[in-house]
Amino acid sequence: MPWLNKRWISFFVFSAAVGVVIVSVVGWANSQESIKKQTKLDSFGTNNSNGDDISPPNFGTNWTNFEFALVNFVSVNSFDPNGKTGPAFGVQIDFSPILNLTSDIDSRAPSVSIQLIVAQKTINISANTVLPEQSVSLTAFGNPNSYPFDSYSALLPITASIQSTGEGLPLTVYTQGAVQGFTTSTTFAEGSDDGSRVLVTFTIQRSNTTRLFAAIVFLLMWFLSLSIFIAAMSVWFRGKNAELPLVTISAGLLFALPNIRNSQPGVPIPVGTTEDMVGFFWNILLVSASAISLLIKWILQNKRPPPAPVVPTDPENGLKLHT
Repeated sequence: MPWLNKRWISFFVFSAAVGVVIVSVVGWANSQESIKKQTKLDSFGTNNSNGDDISPPNFGTNWTNFEFALVNFVSVNSFDPNGKTGPAFGVQIDFSPILNLTSDIDSRAPSVSIQLIVAQKTINISANTVLPEQSVSLTAFGNPNSYPFDSYSALLPITASIQSTGEGLPLTVYTQGAVQGFTTSTTFAEGSDDGSRVLVTFTIQRSNTTRLFAAIVFLLMWFLSLSIFIAAMSVWFRGKNAELPLVTISAGLLFALPNIRNSQPGVPIPVGTTEDMVGFFWNILLVSASAISLLIKWILQNKRPPPAPVVPTDPENGLKLHT
């Protein structure tokens, strides 16, 4: 084949190599982003003198004036921006480690009864009872119309006290975890002077790779719709015939664009985000106009020709009469 020369072969090899590199880099970046967030620990009420060692009984804490301090591990495990009642943020809390500061012994079953209030849910735990894990679903506040640059926040208040005396139980909180396609960051605020109430605020945003992929899909929809629109206008203004495959492709894009739009990771449903207003709706309009114009052109160019005029004949000798 004459077109398959060294120049074209080099171009194809170079394009394939660039494609492999881009796909590999994006995949690696997304993987590292998730691993970084899962291994990162944000902490409140800790003493950094213990370094990174947070294994029992080395839980770092600044609450040195109390016999007991409750250590909490809050693990982020889910986030659904399209929940039935709004964006839902899920965490799991492990209250099991109780740090006895006088004997430096970790005890899963504290000798005193404890009352916990987690996100307005009261949990009473008897003495010498292992503290159970708690799964909590939080309401996240944010504006999904800003996709893929939307941001959400979820508040988790935790309060602990000793039931018998009502004395506040100081809290040491660690947060970690990641949600696929999102990044989370944590801030802490004291809700009481003795550290027995902590306000944990999670900020949730789309990951960089998610934003990149959403931007690529956005541009892809514009490219497809503009391409078919230019092709349709070219048929009319250049006096070309509308071929049936082109008509079929334009009609097929009407069904393909919604699926392409919904392929974006975590895209809000139903349709109506700002991205839809500047992209998807206009793409549908352009493709619809293109399909209709091509169909009209195809009908006009394939209309039935007028019947041939009937020439009168002489009935006696069958000769045609000319007038």
